[in-house]
Amino acid sequence: MKNTILAIVLIISSLSTAQNFTSGTATLQNGTVLSGKMEIDNNLGELLVKNGIKTIAYNLSQVTQAQIGKTTYNPFKIGDTNYLASNLNDTNSRASLYKIGANEYLISANGNHKSFNTSTEQNLIPGILSLLYNDCNDIRASIEREDRIKKEELLEFTNQYNNCSYSDYAPTDKEIARAKKHNTDQASFYVGIGGNLNNVSFRNNDDTEGVVGGGFRLGVTASPAFLNKIQGNLFVYLEGSGNFAGDQDFENNTNPVNFSVNSFRAQLGFEYLFNKNGAIKPVVGVGFGVTSDSFSGTILDNDFDIDGGNPFISPRIGARFKLKNDKHIGVMIEYISSYDNDLTFPTQSGIIPLEATSENIGIGINYYF
Repeated sequence: MKNTILAIVLIISSLSTAQNFTSGTATLQNGTVLSGKMEIDNNLGELLVKNGIKTIAYNLSQVTQAQIGKTTYNPFKIGDTNYLASNLNDTNSRASLYKIGANEYLISANGNHKSFNTSTEQNLIPGILSLLYNDCNDIRASIEREDRIKKEELLEFTNQYNNCSYSDYAPTDKEIARAKKHNTDQASFYVGIGGNLNNVSFRNNDDTEGVVGGGFRLGVTASPAFLNKIQGNLFVYLEGSGNFAGDQDFENNTNPVNFSVNSFRAQLGFEYLFNKNGAIKPVVGVGFGVTSDSFSGTILDNDFDIDGGNPFISPRIGARFKLKNDKHIGVMIEYISSYDNDLTFPTQSGIIPLEATSENIGIGINYYF
């Protein structure tokens, strides 16, 4: 079965390869005349001649002429590269268009040259022509109007270029509009460190105790080009952070409790920068995120290690300060809205109810790069 599948694959591969070959003849420098199905491989610099299942490769420098299909190819060399080429316009023209393969062409203009394939590189051809013909401003407008560029269009553009009133490069109206439309988005990464004050209460009690911890944050902030006039003012940010606090005794619970808490947060939000071109840029923003809290401690001589977490809203305010290297240092104060964690757990003596409410205020220093 495997051998049958392999044979089918080889036959299909052979048939698909054969489609690239066209009947023709070629003459070598030693006078030998070749005939069979032929293809020019410009990547390898070879003329491939196929007879039956046998294919022989000849270096293009060996060939004095080839007739493949209806096209006659003659030796042509640019720099150190040999081609078999059919010149499609006047030899003494400012720009010359050559056919160098089944769907391959080469243009030489003003000491520059470029080859391309009209079958597989359509998306590149308008840019190639605009660069090679950059001293003819009228032709680029014509190029813009073409959906697909084939041999006929290439010849038309080359003839138009050869009869152009040449001048220094100037962008067309469409090129100017496209440049504005595709203006570069503004984006930067940032890292930061800071402190966090977590006000903890139990079982909806108004009596809170503060837990001070430290942490880090990583994020990316971006202002897309489609925001137009407010680009550089309005930013979207995605941020991850971690905050860590050591053991602390809490007396505001019915039964005194001791625990440490580590919090990991992820949030997506918006920031608005004022004075976007200034050295000091005030910032206001709001984020929406989730937190994962890990509590480890004891209550009534019972150890517990419980994870919790909830969604939150996080308004923030601060400022960015521009540095000499065009990077920024930011100072930010944020408020993490109140959320609950149910830390209730069973023991041998019964179930111990322990519900903790967290409300955080953080301050951080970020470096934007």
